[in-house]
Parts: sequence; C-alpha cells; structure tokens
Amino acid sequence: MRRSGKYPLTGIALVGLALSGCAAGPSIPPDYAVAGQAQGSPAEPTTSAPPPPPQAGVPQKEPRWRPCRTDPTAGLPPGPDGLVIECATITGPLDPATSQSDVGIDLTRARTAATPEDAAPLVLMAGSGQSSRSALAGLATGTGGPVVDARPVVAVDRRGTGPSTDPACFADTDAADLTAAGRGGDPVARAQSMMDTVNRVTVSCTDVLRPAVDAFDAVHAASDIDTLRNYWGVDKIDLLTLGDASDAAMAYQANLPGHLARVAMDSPGPFRVDAATTAERRAQSGQAAFARFVSDCTATDCAAGPDPARTLDTLVASAQMGLIRGVSDGSVLTVVRQTLADAALPWDRRVARLGDLIGGAAGGDVDTLRVFADAQAITSGGFVARCSDAPPPATPDQSHTAQTDWADKYPVFGADAAVRMLTCSSWPSHQEPDPPEGFDVPVLLFSGAADTVVGAGAVDSVSAAIARTGSPASTVTWEGVGHGALWGSGCAVDQLSRYLADASIPPGGTACPV
Repeated sequence: MRRSGKYPLTGIALVGLALSGCAAGPSIPPDYAVAGQAQGSPAEPTTSAPPPPPQAGVPQKEPRWRPCRTDPTAGLPPGPDGLVIECATITGPLDPATSQSDVGIDLTRARTAATPEDAAPLVLMAGSGQSSRSALAGLATGTGGPVVDARPVVAVDRRGTGPSTDPACFADTDAADLTAAGRGGDPVARAQSMMDTVNRVTVSCTDVLRPAVDAFDAVHAASDIDTLRNYWGVDKIDLLTLGDASDAAMAYQANLPGHLARVAMDSPGPFRVDAATTAERRAQSGQAAFARFVSDCTATDCAAGPDPARTLDTLVASAQMGLIRGVSDGSVLTVVRQTLADAALPWDRRVARLGDLIGGAAGGDVDTLRVFADAQAITSGGFVARCSDAPPPATPDQSHTAQTDWADKYPVFGADAAVRMLTCSSWPSHQEPDPPEGFDVPVLLFSGAADTVVGAGAVDSVSAAIARTGSPASTVTWEGVGHGALWGSGCAVDQLSRYLADASIPPGGTACPV
C-alpha cells in the first residue's frame, strides 16, 4: 500500500487550408488503392466509413480549484472577457514503479465566460525553462484566447518548476554563477570555470534529492499527466506540450499508450540529439533572431542607438570585465535571448523593450537590466528538470574548441552557447526512455523560424522519430521570432483549433506568417 505521508525531501513539498493568414505547400492527394476486377466487372463499391477519431473525455470530478496565491497574469494583457485562472494541487505517486510515497502535482486552469461547461479540457505542459502556469497565462491572455473560449485549458507543472516540487537545492549565488556561464575571456579557463560551477550545483542538488534523483525526468512528468487523467475519471485526454515537454508526450505514448485523443507539440525540444549539436543550433537561432531585432530596432530608431549590435557588444564586454556591478556577460546574453524568445509579447514590443534595456544599460542605467537578469537566472528546479533528460553530455575540450569556432559563426551567442553546452555535464547518467511504437491519431507539430530556446531544426528530430513509427504527423512553421508558435500566431491557433475538433492535420509545408 502507498503510505499516506509526503515524501520527506529537504526543501520539497513532494506530495483544408481555408484558415485565415495561413499558407501551405502543394496539396498532396491521399493515398488510395484500386480494387481488383473480375471478368471486367467494376469493383463493388465500399460502404464502410472510416472510424471517427477518438475523443477526450469530460471530467467526472474536478480538483478543488481556488484563486492562485500569486496572479500568473500580472503584467500581461487582460485577455478574453471573463477570463478566470485558478489553481489546484493533487497528489500522485512519486514513482509509480517503485515508490509508495506521494508527490504534489500543481495544476492551473484557464476558462472564460464563453467556455462550455461540458467541454473536454486541453492539458498543457511546458518545458523545463518555465512553469506550465506561466505558459498558460501567456497563452490565455494572448493569441490563444479562442482555444480557452472553446474548452478549459489545464496546465500541469513539470516537476521542479511548480511550487510543490521546487527543490531549492542551490543558493542565489550559484544561480548567478550558472547563468553567467563561466568567467573570463580565455576559452579553456572559461570552460573550467563553468565546470566548477556545474560540479558544485550538481552535488548540491543530487544530495538534496537523493534517493529521488531520477524522479524529475520526462517519464515521471508523463506519470503526473496520467495521474490527472485518472483523477478526472476519463479514458482519453487532449495534450499540448511546449518546448522540451515534448519528451513527456513521447514518454506518455511509449509507456501509457491508448490515452491520447490529440497530441500537439509546439516548438518541441530536440529528440535524442547530443548536447554540442543542440547548443550550436541554439546559437544559430539566436543569431537569426538578433539579426531581425537589429533590423527592426534600427528601422524604428529604438533606444539601442544607430548600431544596436555594437551597443550590445560594448555592454557585454563591460560586463565581462566586471564593470557592471551584479551583472555578468552571461546574464546580459540571457536577458537578450529570453526577451527574443517571449512570443507572448508582440514583436514590436519586444523590439522596444530590448532596445530600452540595451540602450539604457549602455547609458549607465543598469538597474532595470539587473532586475531582468535576476528574474531570468537559472532556477534549481529548471536545472534539475533540464538535466534529468539531458542528452549525451559535452566535454570541456568540446566547449573551449567551440568557443573559438562559434564566436566567428555566431558572433552574439556562439561563445556563450559553447560554454552552456556543459550545463548538465556532471549530472548522473540515465537511460534514455524508449520512443513510442506509434500514435493513435495524427500528431500536429509547430515550429518557429527563429526560436532561441530549442534551436534550429529541433522539430525535425521529433518528426523523424514519429515518422519511424509509421504514424502521420505534420509541422506548421511560424515565420516569426520566439518560442511557441501558438503564443505568437493567430494562424497557428487556428490550425490547433481545427485539429482539436476533428484530428485533421494540414499538408506538409504549411506556414504561418510573421
């Protein structure tokens, strides 16, 4: 029997394309077969219709929803009429296979005055870089309003990113060092500096989490999703993931097949791609996103001056030399990267915000930049969640070689990405989960043209893995800058709504404009 008590971990309370604005590639007719004919007679027509797609169930009971302790929509637009965001916590097994202890699963629900009472919910899980709660708030108050009008959206925080499972396993100074991504300008010394930090925080976190070090990976995230399904008393659910929570969707179908009525993955993380390759792809996307910023910043005469790239270079150099109190060069680049990634904020506002941050700090006003840097520092929960599913690690030798090579190829983010590839290099090794054998419905994927979080081409590794199962899938590409096509594109939202309604996926090559 499972014990009723919580798991005692230090610092953790573990308990057809007529869609507006969308373009598509050439239409490909469906495969067909011609029945054989006997003695020249026409084949008998078939009368059987294909079975309808599976449908998600309407919950038979609900958690105890309550107002959230802190407003996840603070600083965001008001959203649709009657938007209500509520929070709840349910408990599930820490490890369904081996543990009798429980873990708290943090939930957030968004609905509006228009949301039908009897609509099946859409389950949302975000990646290791942000809580699902904050991702839901950005979706509900932005382009995703029509989704919430049609059905409630329930976010499941991935372990480590929600309040019930925050490991709090390293200090603020460690977070600052990890975000800095090493100190100094020499590539060898910087790689070693990063490894010193990584070793320290890894030991600290594994000591706190022991013996549950392996309970924060995608397999356990999938288990939490299934706990919610069972709590609701339904056989099937609709699932949407953002970022590397795609690993949880893949793990769910692999380990608990037959329960997904719809599977949509927005900006999925790379699937079984090594750390060095992933890091270079992030640098590539970051460079593309920054180039767009420079172009639009210059065109609008933003606060970063006539040459925003030079302004940033000067700022980063000053931070690297220790001339900006409390701000490292790595934290400056983190602010730039995360601001570019914030697809919930309209692009023109991101351009203005980043221009103000860079221009203001270059002019001596570093307080605002420091506030942003502190808010975007790597958290212990994010670190644990990311490293629990980390790909084969990189080595210091790879890092210091890449720092030199990538600095020329990707002047803004290259060297920084080459150091950050070491972030999970000391984390205990783990077995990669088995991929699913197939999906019960077509899978809908979304990808951004310049996503600084998952990097260029990440979706290709996921679509290839799905293709190997023989399951149909289609990718909708958003031509904008940012992480999460559904957070920045009404066209992408239209595609999702159609898919949720009838499980239809668009032809390959479908694109949504900026």
